[in-house]
Amino acid sequence: MENSKIDISLKGSTKRLLDYYSNEEITFEKSLDVFILLIKLGEYQEASNILNKIYVLNTDIYNKQDFNYYIYMLSFVTELPLFLQSLTKALQFNDIRILDDDKRYKDIPSYNGVRRKIFKRRFCDAYNEFAEISKRNNDKDKHDIEYRLINTCINENLKNCLLLNNLINEERYEEVIYYLENINNNRNLSNEELGILYICKNVLNEDFEVKNNNDGSFLSSIINKDYQNAYLLLKELNKNDGITGVLANLLQSQINHKLKRS
Repeated sequence: MENSKIDISLKGSTKRLLDYYSNEEITFEKSLDVFILLIKLGEYQEASNILNKIYVLNTDIYNKQDFNYYIYMLSFVTELPLFLQSLTKALQFNDIRILDDDKRYKDIPSYNGVRRKIFKRRFCDAYNEFAEISKRNNDKDKHDIEYRLINTCINENLKNCLLLNNLINEERYEEVIYYLENINNNRNLSNEELGILYICKNVLNEDFEVKNNNDGSFLSSIINKDYQNAYLLLKELNKNDGITGVLANLLQSQINHKLKRS
């Protein structure tokens, strides 16, 4: 995605940018310029509102893949407009990958590897791979929006994990439920987040009866309240991202509570 062509005097002021946008004829090109500058200013809420309009104005299949990619990442850092919320919940990897015949990009397989990691929410891995690829290809400036959004996803994911961990440690389960259900309005929850949500609801309902479970996944074990098995299955995944650690801590605390009850 190229840099904005808007006059330099508009840069650095969100209000001036939005005033400019509202006073001009709304075109795809102007909307894209404003979107790029809003991302650079860190104004992600306003950027998502502009992207909502860009998506309707766009007719290019290659741009659409990029916009889907940006929408997906923005769903982790800000509240999206309703249309984009419904869109991001339906996105699959094929909707965000760079198309094989897209002439705007070089080293497409490598950059699609980054996008696949983003889709799997492996933001730190994606960032490290992106840095290596862009250095090798000497094209970091061309991917500036991607770089900024990946970095912001990492920071927001860390904040979310710290908040959830603190709420869980203080046994503020109602607040955890409220927080995760709000996130679920904006984007799909990960299996780890769903696991946290199910456990907190079970705790509040004092529902601890273990049911038979033959699925073999940690989430199925959680749904059936077999927290010991869920914990073991989670550890087998050997994932080191923050939300997995939050879930592991919650499972361990519920296993300890069960030992006290017995």
